[in-house]
Amino acid sequence: MPDQNSVAIYVRVSTEEQAEYGYSIEAQLELLRQYCQAHHKTIFREYVDGGVSGKSVDGRKALQSLLRDAKQHRFREVLICKVNRMARNVVDLMEIVQTLHEHDCTLHSLSESFDSQTPIGKFILQMLGATAEFERNTIIENTRMGMQQRAKAGIYCNTPILGYELVSDDTGETRFCVHEEEANVIRHIFQLYAHGNGLKAIVNQLNSEGFTTKKGKHFSIGIVRDILLNPVYIGKVRYTSFDGQSVVVDGQHEAIISTELWEQVQQQYASAPRSVKKVVKRSYPLTGILKCPSCGSGMIAHHIKNRNKNGSIRLYHYYICSNYTNKGGTVCKPNSIPAEKVEEVVWCQVGHFLSNPVLVQDIVEHANSKQRERIIPLQLELERMEKDLEQLQQRRQKYLVLFEQDGMEQRDLVERLRELKDQIQALMQKKQGIIEEIETQERELVPLPTILTALNQWKKVLSVASPEQKNSLLRVLVDQITINAQRELESVTVDFGEALRKQRDVSA
Repeated sequence: MPDQNSVAIYVRVSTEEQAEYGYSIEAQLELLRQYCQAHHKTIFREYVDGGVSGKSVDGRKALQSLLRDAKQHRFREVLICKVNRMARNVVDLMEIVQTLHEHDCTLHSLSESFDSQTPIGKFILQMLGATAEFERNTIIENTRMGMQQRAKAGIYCNTPILGYELVSDDTGETRFCVHEEEANVIRHIFQLYAHGNGLKAIVNQLNSEGFTTKKGKHFSIGIVRDILLNPVYIGKVRYTSFDGQSVVVDGQHEAIISTELWEQVQQQYASAPRSVKKVVKRSYPLTGILKCPSCGSGMIAHHIKNRNKNGSIRLYHYYICSNYTNKGGTVCKPNSIPAEKVEEVVWCQVGHFLSNPVLVQDIVEHANSKQRERIIPLQLELERMEKDLEQLQQRRQKYLVLFEQDGMEQRDLVERLRELKDQIQALMQKKQGIIEEIETQERELVPLPTILTALNQWKKVLSVASPEQKNSLLRVLVDQITINAQRELESVTVDFGEALRKQRDVSA
């Protein structure tokens, strides 16, 4: 059990807030450290999320690490400067607090005094969380209103789009202007469709001619469709009103496509027959994890109908390259693989793993030894950082002593302390990243007894499982399947660590 006075310090600052007084990481840490020293608290660890938003808990590695340590009862209290440092969303905030309480841990804010485990404290916490969420939503709403007003005035303010670019004039203002080279590609697309070419045919031609999207990628059916239906190319701006209606207004930018060509394309698209795909009652458990032998992208489900002599229809099931399906034959080939055949081979491979504990032990020991080799240099780097931080703190103390002894001017002291503060903050952020990387690598270590227990459980499940349950297990256990150039199974990668994590998630 941890010391009753053991606390975790959590600080967060977004990229925008880093410039605001009182919100810097070092300012928060200094305040929290002083509180701990005054109240005889033992700091278990300082968790720092630098340059991340409080919109959600996703992407906040330090917070995730804090919650994992709380579940292991490594401290009794989490100390923050302000509730909005922990979360700006009431639901996220209450879930965080609930997790802490379930593991005998409380949340304490220096700015808002309350006990998170009392009814009144919970009420105050909810109100503070609601206030933080309201502030964030107000900012979002104001931004949205500003963008909508610009759209109403005919100013395009969405993501960068093929055919146009933002150009700055002499006054520093930016204008939405035609990018002539890209505009020729847009005209080419509209002309191809107007002349009767389908979406797939256009994609094939564009990719074979070497044209690329705004991001330099191959064209796909979805991208071409979006271009053909976007009124921005006839000098319009489309936006969504507050009541959810799509509104189109005249834009301030130059059109690329004539109104006549636009209307012709819209009429053709509206009248084009839409094929309705019938749902095939068959699962394809290897979708995504089966990799194309040519381009390495995931393979997806496909089936072919064949009419027998007696008039009945038989379906043949395959896996084919997703790049070929979406981007055409210029990008890749179908590389179709019979589904039943490859699934049977994969199941044989998985069964071999499940029934051979000696093989599993060799694999686990080899994987763990490789994993430990990755951890050692990280630990050495962490030790070096600790020494560097200690030296910086000693220099800071030395400057303070010199100032007290009239050996340094106040102006020089302030400048030196500011430099040290920046160095310490940068080093602490790097240190936090190293700590999180070590924790990530340690979680990848696979305990052999747990693996063997899991294998026995999986074998029992397989003996009574339905086809759907077997397919679900296959997706949990298999990480990647590689096919060679002859479209034969080359390797099956089994990820025990991920499989165990998913199994724990399901059990919880």
